[in-house]
Amino acid sequence: SRHHVDDDVDLLISVGGDGTVLSSAHFVDSQSSDEPRGPVVLGVNSDPTRAHERLGACSRTSDERRSLGALCFASARNLEDVVPRAIRGELDAAIQKRHRLAVTIRGSLSETRMPPALNDILVAHPSPAAVSRFRLDRLRNDFCPSPDDPDEFSFNVWSSGLWVSTPTGATGVMASAGGDMGVDVNSRDLQYLVREHLVGENDDVAFVRDKSHGFVDEEHHLKVRWNSQHGRVYIDGHHTAFDLELGDQVLVSSHAAPLRIF
Repeated sequence: SRHHVDDDVDLLISVGGDGTVLSSAHFVDSQSSDEPRGPVVLGVNSDPTRAHERLGACSRTSDERRSLGALCFASARNLEDVVPRAIRGELDAAIQKRHRLAVTIRGSLSETRMPPALNDILVAHPSPAAVSRFRLDRLRNDFCPSPDDPDEFSFNVWSSGLWVSTPTGATGVMASAGGDMGVDVNSRDLQYLVREHLVGENDDVAFVRDKSHGFVDEEHHLKVRWNSQHGRVYIDGHHTAFDLELGDQVLVSSHAAPLRIF
């Protein structure tokens, strides 16, 4: 089982790499509030890249097991200096508020609230070689359909899955998949992208292509109706996941409590 860190904890130190920071952030879980609660997260890159390894992707001396440390404020080199200063409050000016996304999975008999994602989620078939079939809807949060709202849509998808990212995650896998990197990190808008979308001959090609990638503001949310026998929702990587069955619904919105992080 996954336990949450109490709100009266002041500082949560995550020692590892970016993946460790993402996993640690899941324990700071207050999706019922629009204001950050709980501890401030301090990421420490325990094994940063050495100077002689910074020669690009073709370098034979680089160790690919190391993390980039994009979410790490400190490293093994300055840990002894940074941590005491953070505890004393001398580094409070460096604390940022990062928005996260909320995920709720509705099955036929249950509803599961997943930990808030700081980077992104992937909704896909467990096998990368299998087709992911689902219906994608962008809806108003008040569930009152408006024929004049251009931000609402609904269409069936055959693809390799669906990425949804926060502004923090826009420079990660979303960018690698062809998404927009130029996103304001202070925005609450979510970015989504259908992976390798198979457009049928009977589809409105222009419409489907246009809606396969876009943004979701605070007044709307995404609903994924899973139409394959098997599926999975991955939260900030592969360590935290939830299995889907035919007919399950995945609701994704920006209404998760922000995370305070150095």
